[in-house]
Amino acid sequence: MDGWGKSNKFSVVKTGNFSEYWSFLWELQVAFVFSNELGIPLQWTKKGPDLHGKIENADFFIECNVARKSYGTLLFIEEIYQNYFPQIKVDHSPWMHLNIKESIEVFEAVFAPLQNPRNLEMKLKRANKYGPVKVFPNTIREAKKQNFWIYFDGGNSKQRTRQFLPNISGDPTCYLQDVIPTIIKNKKVQIKEYRPNILAINMLLSNDYQIAQYLRPEETLQRVEEYDFLDGLWITSCGIDGIPKFDNSNCKIKPESNIHLFR
Repeated sequence: MDGWGKSNKFSVVKTGNFSEYWSFLWELQVAFVFSNELGIPLQWTKKGPDLHGKIENADFFIECNVARKSYGTLLFIEEIYQNYFPQIKVDHSPWMHLNIKESIEVFEAVFAPLQNPRNLEMKLKRANKYGPVKVFPNTIREAKKQNFWIYFDGGNSKQRTRQFLPNISGDPTCYLQDVIPTIIKNKKVQIKEYRPNILAINMLLSNDYQIAQYLRPEETLQRVEEYDFLDGLWITSCGIDGIPKFDNSNCKIKPESNIHLFR
């Protein structure tokens, strides 16, 4: 794809950051759809929105966003643990504040249990016999404060008690009314000078969004007309081995934008 040398995409190669990888992959998936399915080749940009293309010789721009927050970090933690113990789960309270600080101190504490594999093997046996057993953190209070915890699922146990897990959640309606508008507003500076534009949002990493969307489908319809700096909005959930589709996504483009893709 053209524009690689002019873009700032080298960071994903240099750092190997888990979250940056998801963003980089989403840009490639968006570019694939436009190029292979719509016949509109895209290229990376040096500044402004991530991608640039032409429709009927008219410029348009696409800013790609993966709703990461700490969801990518949770997946990273779970992936590391499951390399050693596939039965381990990493979870959090849905629709509540989730912000894991990515620091050496935090990761040292999170992965400290892996330094004692014999203890983890004992916990696994206990989980299979009695039900879920916590791995991290040590107390419910800490779990509530950080809003994530690691535990053995105990899938073979008939006893499904989870007394050590916080039994709380947020409001899915309030979550949906906040999450997408916040993403849109945070992208204003990036896209307002580049028109017409489309904001392509991938919500795959957020199980909170996918569950809330199922429970409150009427709240997922965003009014693109409310944002004078935005011309089009494309919201979907697409995995690393999938291709995003317009027909199962939330798509809206302002008629006056002259971007003839989806209405």
